[in-house]
Amino acid sequence: MKSISTIIIISILILLIDIFLYFKYIQLVNRFSASVASLFKLMYWFVPIFYLIFTYIMLSEHDNMSGDQSRVYWISGIFIVLYIPKIIALGISFPEYIINGIGYLVKKISEKQQVISVGKKLSRIEFISQFGFISAGILFWTLLWGVVVGKTKFVLNKIALKYNTLPNNFNGFKIIQISDIHLGSWSRTESNRDFFESVVQTINNEKPDIIVFTGDLVNNIAKESDYWVDYLKALNAKYGKFSILGNHDYGKYARWLNKEELNANMEHLYNNYKNMGFRLLLNETESINIGGESIKIVGVENWGMPPFPQFGDYEKASETIKKNDFQILLSHDPSHWEQDVRFLDSNVALTLSGHTHGMQFALNFNGRSWSPIQWKYKHWRGLYTYQNKDLYVNIGLGNIAYPGRVGTPPEITLLELSNVILS
Repeated sequence: MKSISTIIIISILILLIDIFLYFKYIQLVNRFSASVASLFKLMYWFVPIFYLIFTYIMLSEHDNMSGDQSRVYWISGIFIVLYIPKIIALGISFPEYIINGIGYLVKKISEKQQVISVGKKLSRIEFISQFGFISAGILFWTLLWGVVVGKTKFVLNKIALKYNTLPNNFNGFKIIQISDIHLGSWSRTESNRDFFESVVQTINNEKPDIIVFTGDLVNNIAKESDYWVDYLKALNAKYGKFSILGNHDYGKYARWLNKEELNANMEHLYNNYKNMGFRLLLNETESINIGGESIKIVGVENWGMPPFPQFGDYEKASETIKKNDFQILLSHDPSHWEQDVRFLDSNVALTLSGHTHGMQFALNFNGRSWSPIQWKYKHWRGLYTYQNKDLYVNIGLGNIAYPGRVGTPPEITLLELSNVILS
């Protein structure tokens, strides 16, 4: 029943969008010959019909599928590519509908000369409307490029950080950070397998001292990671691999028959982390020792602003840590650093986060980036500093909802630490 109501809502929404845009669309295609215009008019309705049939097929058995939500992401992903451009075109074209409507009503009431003059002033509005269609077309092809190409064109970002509190023996210490892989979004195609093999090879070529993963291994359920265990197991680091959970890892966005099924899912996830060779830190600390000196790797569970869960407990994780110990904190959501960590009276020199994905869409110009995600997260990409505390936000390797990336390429981060005094 839930799927039927969802299909009805989606159908009404997309039909309203397509009906409104169709009247403007036929104005454009009528400039072609009659036969070509007729073909274009017919093709216009292929998209909504295809999408409605696809949605019906994907949701028809969804209510009976425990845990698995992958079909929902397919539906939302295709909607983003096909209909976000249409919504933008509709928004830009809407003033023309309003003005034409007013003109029509006024004309019906009166046939005075001023009504005719109103009609003559519509050309500018029509130009804006056509600009909306052009913009929508550009956005559509851009989003499609992000799906076909952008989601696998990863980058290696190298960041040098200096600290006067870093133990001398850790000068030149190399950390690889990866985040937000969302394995449930990756089908087992040859291109995706090549992507993961390239990621692993690139990381191993850097010979990192440690590798950290800052959450969201899966979309909803642990079994999404089963196929990829051996790929991530191949990652090598001199002093170990460490990970934390992200908001998607808890199975909270899936439907479970009972609590026991949810608990079994979490045990499955824990085992997969272990089989990948990662030490999963659940409000815990690990010490890395070199030549009698040490740094602390602190990992907290997810700590986010509502509606995201706050399971993270830094106080519990740092119970055995001395105030002056050099600490690297792994916390999935950068909100934790903004709201709490940067004000702590402790030596949390560096916090590593993910979560934002850069919304998988950003505009980059002259060394600056803008993304709609900035409306929610002040700290959404790259390095931030407050007093003597740093935050680095990795925009992730994977994708969710929108199955692509534009201006936010999949990221591997190499952070090299050095001691200010020695360097």
